[in-house]
This record gives sequence, structure tokens and C-alpha cells, in this order.
Amino acid sequence: TTTTYYNPTYSDTTTNCPYCDTTMTPDGEISPTPTFDSYEDSTTDYVPDADRQFWLLTVLKTDGNNPTVNDLKNGLANLYKTAFQRQQERHLGINARLKRAVSNPDKPVSVYIIKISKSPINGDEKMEVLYHVSVSGQPVAATTAAADMHLVSDQEVVNELGYPFIIKAERKYPSLLIRTIHVTSPIFQRI
Repeated sequence: TTTTYYNPTYSDTTTNCPYCDTTMTPDGEISPTPTFDSYEDSTTDYVPDADRQFWLLTVLKTDGNNPTVNDLKNGLANLYKTAFQRQQERHLGINARLKRAVSNPDKPVSVYIIKISKSPINGDEKMEVLYHVSVSGQPVAATTAAADMHLVSDQEVVNELGYPFIIKAERKYPSLLIRTIHVTSPIFQRI
């Protein structure tokens, strides 16, 4: 039996495909049209998409010597790991004596920095860090993460991050439901 193979031929000029966003070149290569700009901001990280319901804000007071992005990520991750462990211990009623007996495999806690912005404040510099937290690859709701951060002492935060804070952790964007209720509910309109 005879097998026939299709061998496409191309002209010497580049042709545009009218049905797609690619360009055919004479030697058969396909060069796709770029769909996004390159990412070049060195103060932030590329992060997996997380809805704004997961975004947290921490505000630090720095002396002009700013921490590196990796130091911030690692410090915040350590703080959240501590906070989540304390919340779980509190929820399960585990006291110091039982803590040693319970074997709980560590779940990886990651912090993804979305944006860092700096501005002057009373002779010092204020650094706002916008980020989200995930445990085992799953994003943690900002309200949960911020509430659990209250289980970490102020001194622990300063020791881990190396700077005093103005805001330890809060949800960046308030709930849309609360804003909707506030605007539409007659109970709130009487105030």
C-alpha cells in the first residue's frame, strides 16, 4: 500500500490568518500574538488569581530600610501558620499537655504579595502590603485570616517582620453584601 503525506508549502511572504490571532511565516513557524504585557515590577510577586474576598492588608512603619519581598512573604507566612495552629488548637480544645500527644502534619502556608506601596508618615515611611494567604494551595478568606491573626501577639509580629505595624491584618475590601444591605435596608437609612 502507498501512504501519502501532506506537505504544506508556503509562499515567501508572511501571511495573516483571517480566522485566528496567529501569523504564518515562510518556514511554517507560528508566532502567536502577545495577549499581555510583560511583568517587570520587582516589588511585587506574580500571584495565582485570588478574588478580592481573599485580599489582606498589613501596614508597617519602616525607617526607610525596607524589607525584601521574600522576607515579608516568609515572615507573614510564619505568622499565619502560628495563627492558624492556635485557632485549630483553640477550636479542638487542645491544651499544652495534649499538644505533644497530637500529631498533626504541617500544612504549607503560603503568602502571595499582590502589591507593596510606600508613603511618608511623620518622618518615617509607611509600607502597605496587599496580599493573600493560602493553606495547601487553597486561598483562605480574608475575614478568617484577619480574625486568626488576632491570636498572634503584637510583639510576635514585630519580632517576625522586624518593624512595628500600624495595621496587623485586615480585609482589604469590605463585603459587598454589607455595603448592599447598608444602602438598601430601611433600618440603616434611619441613622
